[in-house]
Parts: sequence; structure tokens; C-alpha cells
Amino acid sequence: MIQVQVRVGCVEADTLFDSGSSVNLVADSFVLKHKLKTRTIENGPTFRTADGRYHRCEKVLDLARIRASCYSDTLTNIFVLLGDCPFDLVLGKPWFDEKNPQIDWPNNLITLQHDGKTIAFRADYHDQKHLKKNGLISAVEMEAELSSGNIVHFCVIKPIPEKYENYEYGSDGKNLERNGLEKHVDMLVDEFVDVFDPDLPLPVDREIEHEIELEPGASPVAQQMYRLSFEELAELKTQILDYLNRGFIRPSKSPYGAPILFVRKKSGALRMCVDYRGLNRITKKNRCPLPRIDDLLDKLAGAKYFTSLDLKSAYHQIKIKEEDIEKTAFRTPFGHFEFVVLPFGLCNAPATFQTLMNNVFRDELHQFVLCYLDDIMIFSKSLQAHIQHVRHVFEKLRKNKLFVNKEKCLFFQTKIAWLGYIISENGIKVDQSKISTILEWPVPKNTIDILSFLGFTGYYRKFIEKYSHIAAPMTELLKKDISFIWTPTQQQAFETLKSKLTTAPILILPSPDFPFEMYTDASDFAFGGVLMQDQGQGLKPVAFSSKKLSEAERKYDIYEKEALSQIHHLKLWRCYIQSAHRSTAYTDNNVLKYLQTQPRLSPRQARWMEVLSQFNVYVEYITGKANVVADALSRRPDFAMTVVFACQDSDWLLQLKESYKESPEAKKIIQLIQEKQSRDYVFDHGYIVRRTPENTQLYVPEGPLRKELVEEHHDSLLAGHFGVAKTAALLLRCYYWPQLQRDVRRGVQSCERCGASKSSNQKKAGLLQPLPTPTRRFEVITMDFVTSLPDVDNFNAIMIMVDKLTKRVFLAPTTDKVTAEEAATLFYRHVVRNQGVPSTIISDRGTQFTSIFWKSMIAQLGIKHKLSTAYHPQTDGQSEITVRIVVDMLRTLHQEYPNWVQILPAVEFAINNSKNVSTGKTPFFLCYGEEVPTPPTLNLQALAKLNPNQPSVDFAARTQIAIQEAQRMLAEAQRKQKYYADQGRRHLTFEEGDQVYISTADLPLKGPRKLAPKWFGPIPVVKKLSPLNYQVALPPIWRRRYPIFHVEKLKPFVQSTEFPNRYPARPPPDLEQGPDVFNVEKILDRRSTPWGRGFKVEYYVKWEGYPLCDSTWEPKSNFRDAGTEVKRMLREIDQQHDAT
Repeated sequence: MIQVQVRVGCVEADTLFDSGSSVNLVADSFVLKHKLKTRTIENGPTFRTADGRYHRCEKVLDLARIRASCYSDTLTNIFVLLGDCPFDLVLGKPWFDEKNPQIDWPNNLITLQHDGKTIAFRADYHDQKHLKKNGLISAVEMEAELSSGNIVHFCVIKPIPEKYENYEYGSDGKNLERNGLEKHVDMLVDEFVDVFDPDLPLPVDREIEHEIELEPGASPVAQQMYRLSFEELAELKTQILDYLNRGFIRPSKSPYGAPILFVRKKSGALRMCVDYRGLNRITKKNRCPLPRIDDLLDKLAGAKYFTSLDLKSAYHQIKIKEEDIEKTAFRTPFGHFEFVVLPFGLCNAPATFQTLMNNVFRDELHQFVLCYLDDIMIFSKSLQAHIQHVRHVFEKLRKNKLFVNKEKCLFFQTKIAWLGYIISENGIKVDQSKISTILEWPVPKNTIDILSFLGFTGYYRKFIEKYSHIAAPMTELLKKDISFIWTPTQQQAFETLKSKLTTAPILILPSPDFPFEMYTDASDFAFGGVLMQDQGQGLKPVAFSSKKLSEAERKYDIYEKEALSQIHHLKLWRCYIQSAHRSTAYTDNNVLKYLQTQPRLSPRQARWMEVLSQFNVYVEYITGKANVVADALSRRPDFAMTVVFACQDSDWLLQLKESYKESPEAKKIIQLIQEKQSRDYVFDHGYIVRRTPENTQLYVPEGPLRKELVEEHHDSLLAGHFGVAKTAALLLRCYYWPQLQRDVRRGVQSCERCGASKSSNQKKAGLLQPLPTPTRRFEVITMDFVTSLPDVDNFNAIMIMVDKLTKRVFLAPTTDKVTAEEAATLFYRHVVRNQGVPSTIISDRGTQFTSIFWKSMIAQLGIKHKLSTAYHPQTDGQSEITVRIVVDMLRTLHQEYPNWVQILPAVEFAINNSKNVSTGKTPFFLCYGEEVPTPPTLNLQALAKLNPNQPSVDFAARTQIAIQEAQRMLAEAQRKQKYYADQGRRHLTFEEGDQVYISTADLPLKGPRKLAPKWFGPIPVVKKLSPLNYQVALPPIWRRRYPIFHVEKLKPFVQSTEFPNRYPARPPPDLEQGPDVFNVEKILDRRSTPWGRGFKVEYYVKWEGYPLCDSTWEPKSNFRDAGTEVKRMLREIDQQHDAT
């Protein structure tokens, strides 16, 4: 190697002529200093310099003019070397190949042919700074050594930096301590720089290679590729080229083929993952035991100094056995490839790696080295010995071509955390992280907090002597009529129970001889877990954990929160769980079990499955009630975000605060809070907040604000004018005051719009025949049509689709002439596209559902179709109820919103956001695992912004449990419906002067009847003619109408002084004029249906002036006061039926 001063352009450059360099190089610092123009290249080569370090080239200098003495030339494609480079320019083998120079070594002369001329220039060696810096010997010395016939070993010797010149090595290590350990760490890193290689090379051939032994009879697994985004495709191409260049993968013709997908790192970069679940299922599991942790800890006794090493991309440092390489094949759009090195995600990888570590450090194990997978612990009794031990370990790593991740290493520690313990010269202690969630449990502030803590500690009461006696001061505060006053006595009991839980004999040391049981749970704001073992004395805890969810994690659905909890705790307690032959993970959600067989994974799920593949763990379901400990840890009070609900706007909030001053009830609550005697209420930013186990509610004092809230949560468009139960449930999500149910009942019952528009809730005829409760969401879909609506935007009908389990409703505007093809399109667009294909569809016998096209379509989709009898509600009444609700809501809102198509989405939202009586939950909750925001609560975010960092109450239960609870409640609701459907009618009586509504069912209303008022009123009762017949005061424009009404056609009007004059008085609806009250055009048919012990007779009536589709079935009782012509029609149809 020869050094020459060369001019590049107009500047001097220290240039090295190095025939051993595979390329021409220019230093990055030289380029920047002289502002040379470079070009960025993708997938640039990586070079290893003489000092053992690796450098990646990302730029190239396309053109450079050089001059040395009488030699001038133009160089092209010079790679820019990043990082430290002792020379400005390196002319390597490409230059030597092109110029083929003759070198006169004794005279330091370079001779070459250039442009037809012989040119010679001399090398200079007077500047030795580069030679010293890189430990280079001269060419003369090298030539002499080579010509002597001696065996020559190439070695780089680096000088001691100035900062180490006064660094003394004392035998006792005292000088080392005095001069600082950081200097020695730097020296070790410089000395073994090749062990810290940032660019992992291809593993060398070793005795230990990874084998993939399959179960007998197993066939090759090949799965379809997953679709990738444009960003992922670009990254895939980059990573495949990188792996190919490094030799980690190679093209494949294997019959195996796993799909790939990408997960995003915390840095935002994408990492390629191979989904090896199919291969893992048919692979024999390696039962090679991991070291016993207690045995490892025993070897550390007396040690004072510790160094922890972590291997870089540990699995990639092991080769796959040649005959098993084809089994690692994976499919990509750019070709079929297979891994030469051990990839992440294979089930037996931990056992293989542990075997390699045991083999490499066979002589050092338990002497001064401990290995647990890729965690290497070096321990010594003196600092001088420790330095030697660390250097010895690095020599072993270098010899075996194993590489270390410097960022994760800890050097020369006197106290270190390892495998869940804190190790120092003073002994071994339990890592506080195992018990910190118990030690940091917040002091209870109310009875709910006490119940949560005692529920958690009570799980271990059989191991705590005199548990009841210790907990007595806390349980005393749970008694009725006892004020909540936390005294030193309660504090002592609280601290004693925490201490008992976190010390022996409750907290035990783990043993790999017994299986581990891990219990986890997740709430809306945190997750918790406990690791336990039964070592012959019952299940006892090994470690506790709880963690607050990040803002991003809180947005996960409940399934992913549960899976995240399990994965987090598997990683947290990896050193224990991997050491046992069998471990079981218990959770009240089967999501991980499902993920193991799910055909397609999301990137996040793929990352979790990659972790799960490292463990021999069985996932088992446990009921929420049995999962006491993990449930309590996931709901620690200090993790719960204090949700304070704001109302419509800041002015409303000011009104609320001002109302406290005028309210005796609010003043009393405030006093109790200040005296710390309140069991349920707390202060938050000056607002009174009530905490319950289910949620957090804003207290509203007596006054007009309560009336405003009731009206807003009942009368508004998105509230939906629902009944008492649903309106109260919507209010209780955010607000509370005593007798809220009473106020809601008064507000709903006094709503004139509801009174005039809602259908009667009297029981239907016929014994119910409930269908079996579905086992999953969107398994059974019922369908029906609402027809004869006012023509709007070319629509006059609605197709209704309802999920039988969750009661989720889908509403699609259509026409009464909808074809089977159009109905199928609506079904696919609203249900199949979003929820998948159901198993069963229930509908009536409309032509849309009996056509050849419809039957062919559902046969191809594998759907079972059940038809109801003509004009009869679905078996459990679901479609009939939904039709009635939809029409009631449209009728109620018709005056304000004549365009019913425009408000149909709002109607659908209101139904799905309201609590269903049968399931006990809203359809949205059963679908998504949480309630969706609504405008009455959406506007409540202003107050939440006052304190965004406060924790929130868990007011969403786990979806899986909610579904099971919904199934149970549906079954119970069906049983009750059947029982009450057979009972007698209710007793109803009126007195003169009572205000009532009259039914419009028998009145000849003008226009379509679907959205016309069901009732008109209030009007007074004039006279009670009998217990069943009443005379009412009809409006003057109805003077020709018969004023006598049967009690079935009357409904009481409820007047409330709290909600007066909510709506202006409605004029009576216009009536068609005619001789008969009913305006019957023709009686078309008659039918008899079971009713009690007999039968109920109904007539199918074609109304005068209305299309046939408006014909209705009317009970015989409705014809009691019919005119002569109508009675003649009745006799004729009776005679026809009697004759047949």
C-alpha cells in the first residue's frame, strides 16, 4: 500500500493506493468539506475496512479529476465512504486493473502507461500519522516478511488514545475504579470492534444448526399470499435484496410457502414477518429444558461485578440445517425464497439457541458465565478478575463469530437486574417491578375503592393468617350508615395487607419443575396480570403486573386489548414461562386461541403471533367472575381516567356551577366531600362527580337543568323519542340525580308527540314459538319491508334487516316494486359487505324472497332461508317490532322532517344506539364492545378537555362476556314473552273530564296512513256509557263522526306540570267524507288465529280510495259500530268461508 499526495480538482487529497480495496473510495468528510457533487444510490454496498469495522456506501461521486506530479486522469464511480476514514481518497483494485502500474518498492516509484506515454511519480512516506492511526506497516516491511518464507499473520494494532495514557492497571482494581470504568469499556469496544459489527454477516458453519422435524405424515404447508400496500411492496423489495446480498435467504423451488406481512416498528419503519403458523402446527416440539432460574441465581453468590450482554438479532446468527431450509420457504410477489439463517417465528428456535450457548460456553458456564437464551451474564468477585472474564468472553464470541448488540449491554455493574431479580454483592432481591403494582396501590378514597382492593386481596386470604382481623378496619367502612372516614387504623390495615401479599410465604420463588398459570385481563384503561404456581400448597403468586394503556392502545377494540395484555405478560415473564415444560394462560377472552387458527392476520396480530410462537403455552378460557386478581389489577383506581362529562357548551357548565349555590341538596353533598364523608361523590374541577363500578356521572341538582336534559335526551332527532327505559339509560351514561327515573317517566309520558304517534303496547295474539338464540353475531338476519310511505326522491318503501342476536338494524330506502335482484343488492351492500354472510335469513313470503333468483343466490351462498306464514309476524316478533319502531319514529318526526329519506340514517343510528330490553345492551355495544358517542354526549367533550390526563372509568365491559350475557338475556326475554303473551288484557277505566287520546286506526284519514298519527288528542271524556264504551268531545270539523268509542280505542293522556307546553297544539287530521265511519270499499278475506282458549277472527279490508297494498287485517271487534253496507260485506265473506 502506497500513500501519495494527489490533487482532486484544485485541492490536495491524502491518497492511498491500495490494491486490496475492492473499490475506489472517497471520504465523506472530504466531499462535504469541498462541496463535491454526489449522487444517492439505493442498496449501496457494505465494506469492511482493515480495522474490522463495516461501512455502508449510500452515495457515489460520478466524476473526479486527479493529478499527481505529471500524472493526471479522470476517475468515475467513486464510492463515498461514510464514517471515519484516515485518507481522503483510496484508489483500489479497479484503478490497479485499469492502469496495471509497475511499482519499484525500494525507490518508492510508481510507473504506468497513460495516453500512450510512460509516466512515473514517487510515493511519500514522511507523514506517518495515518500509519500510526491504522496500525499499518510499510510496504517494504511487508515485502521483506513475505519474501522471507515466514508464515505471516495480518494484525491491526491501534495506538492507545491520549485519554488512556495515564490509565494504570492495578492488581487490586483500585486504580481502575479511581480512573473510571467508562474508559475501560471504550477500550474493550475498540479492541473487540468486530464483535459489535453493526451489519450482521452470514453465520459460519457450526455444529449446532436449527432442525425442523415434522410430525409423522405431515404434508408441506403452502398458503396464499397476503395483499400488500404500495409502501409495503417497495419495502419488501428492499429487504429481499438486502437479505439476498447478505446471504440470509436464497431463491427457492420448495413445495412449502408461508405468506409474509409487515409490522410497523416504534420508529415507523416496516419489518418483514413470515407467518409460520402453518409450519409450526406440524413441527415436533423440542422439549430441550431451559436452565433453572434458581440454579443460575445460586451461582451468583459472592459476586461483586456484573456484565450483561445481549446478542444482536440472535436467531439470525444460526444457520438452518441444509435439508430443512426448504421448509422455511415464503412467497412474495417478487419470487419464492427460503431462509438460510434461522428466521423469527419458528417454534423451536429458543431451544436451539440455548443449545448453542451451552456449547459455546461449555468451559465457562457456572464459573463466571451464565446463559439464558441470548442473555449472557458475566460475574466476578473482583474488578481485575472481571476485566479478564469479560475479555475472555469476547474472545469466545469472536472465535465463534457471534455478535453483540452494544446498545443493550451493561458493563462493569455492581448492581444489575436480571431474570426478574436485582443482583448485587449484598445478595439477590425480588425485582420491585414484580410487586410494584401492589406496593403502589392507591389509598382508597371511597367504598368502591375498598371493595376493589379487598376483592383482590381476598383471593389469597387462605394464605394470610388472620386475614379477616387485619382487614376489619376497612370492612367496617362498608357498613350501612357508616361515614367514610379514613384513619390511621385503616391505613395500617391497608399497608399490612400489601406487605403480606408481597413477601413470603405468599409470594414464592418460581420453579421450572411445576407448570405456570398466567391470569390476565384488560379494561378500557389498563391491563393486569398475575403469574402463579402450585408447588404443592395451592396456587401462589410469583409476580404481579399492571400497566396503564397508552392513548393509542385505548383505541384498540376489546379483543385486541385482551390479546395485548396476554402478549405483554408473556414477554414480561418470558424467563419463567419458557423454563417450564407447560404453561397455561387464562383469560376471559379467547382471542389468542382464535388468532392461532385465523386465516389472515393484521400486522399487529402478526407481531403478537411471532411472540406467541416462542412459548409452549396453552390458552384457556376463564369466566370474568373467576378471574378476580387480574381483573382487579386492570382496574386500579389510579389508572381509571376520571371522566367528567361536559354538557352542551361552556355557558351550560357555568349554569351548572351556579346551580350548586342555589341547591340545598348540592350544598349537602359538597359538605360531605369536604369532610371526606361522601361514599359516592368526588370533586373534579369544581364539578360534583358520582362514581359507580360501571361509570362516572355528572351530578345535576334540582331545577330547570334536569328538565332540559330529559327533553334533549328524549325529544331530539338523534335521541329518537324512545320510551322511559331507553331514555333513562341514555341519560345515565353521563348524568345522575336522585329520582332520575321518575323525572324521565313523567317527561316521556307527557310527550304529546309520543302520545299521538306511538302504537299501543298491548299483547299480541297467539302463543309465541321462540327460535333458538344465535351463537354468534350476524348468524341469523331477519328481513321485512315498510311500504306505502310518501314518495320522496323516488322512494316509497324501506327494506329492514336486523341481526337476531345484537338487534343491529340496517335501513335501506327502496320502492314497493323492488325486485329480487334489487333486494339482493341492498342485502349485500348493507349486511354482507360489512358483516359477512349469515347462516340463516328469516323473511315473509314476499315475491322478492320466493323468486327463482333469490333462491338461487342464497343457495350459492350457503344460506338457510326460513319463510313465515303470510301476513304473520316473524316467529319471535323481531321484524314486527322493528317495523313498528321505524314507522313510529318517522311518524313522530314527520311534521318537522317531511323528507323521511333524509333522516333515515339518523333513525337507524338512534335505534342502534338505544338499549334493547331483551339483550340489556345497545346494538352498537354488542357489535363494537363500547358505546359510540352521541350528540347529547359528544358536546360533553369541553369539560373533558379541562383535564385530559385524568384517568377514566371503565364503562365498557368485555365484548365476549357481553355477547354471552346478551344470549342469556335473550333466552330469558323469550321465556317471559311467551308467559305474558298468554295473559289477559289489562284493566282500563276513565271518568268524565279525563283527557284521552283516540285511535285513528278506524278514521278515514286523507293520504297514506303509514306516517299519519296513530292517536289524536288530548280530548275530554264527556260521558261514561258503560265500563267499555265512552263518549268523547270530538273537534267541530268531525261533527259528523260517531263520538262513541270502545275502551280499546282510547289511551290516557298524562299531564305533567314539570314539562308543560312542549309542543304547539296539533290540528286534527283531515278526514275523507262519506256515509260510513270506516269507508270500507271491500272485504277481501277472513282468517281465524289462536287466541287464548279460542280463536280470534280478523277481516282483510280494502280501504276506499287507497291502493291494494294499503289493505289491512282488522279484528272483528273493530266492526262493532260499522254501518249497514259494511255489515252486509261481513255477512257475505262469512257465508263464503262457512261454505268452504
